[in-house]
Amino acid sequence: VVWASSNPGVATVNAGTGVVTAIGPGVSAITATATNPDGTKPTGVVVVTVTSSATVSSPIASITVIPGTQGVAAPNDTAQFIAIGTTTTGATVNLTNQVAWSISSSSVGTITAVAPLSGAIATGTGQGTATVTALYTPGGGGNVVTGTAQFTVSGGTNEKYTAVSLIPNTMTLSASS
Repeated sequence: VVWASSNPGVATVNAGTGVVTAIGPGVSAITATATNPDGTKPTGVVVVTVTSSATVSSPIASITVIPGTQGVAAPNDTAQFIAIGTTTTGATVNLTNQVAWSISSSSVGTITAVAPLSGAIATGTGQGTATVTALYTPGGGGNVVTGTAQFTVSGGTNEKYTAVSLIPNTMTLSASS
């Protein structure tokens, strides 16, 4: 898809990842446009309202991991997640680079944080579904808050065989006439 922001002074969008970054107060429409082989161009739009700077000024009440469900086709394919915190006053803040990322099953995938505000990259290791968790621990005390999402690898295998043993290892058969 091709990403665009209607007001880059309010919010920008990373052309490669689709991650939106707040720049200043205001409203911006973020669009994603795909081009089909027949030339049609379906477009998705989300309106982003930036109300203040992206700092945590009130306690975090909850975290939403975006997207909430994401999948890849095969092992070694990747998907990106971000963490958005909602404060006790209802303001939102990008906590992507302030959380500890983990995944519930290393046999399904791994997750690694990347450059600040760019997100966390989940990489498929085997077929299955795992829970991605973003854990926020505020400095100076306060409540620890978590948010979760699902990561699915639809192809590949969920086991890796290192050897095959046949039992019994010798056998005698008689042929019928």
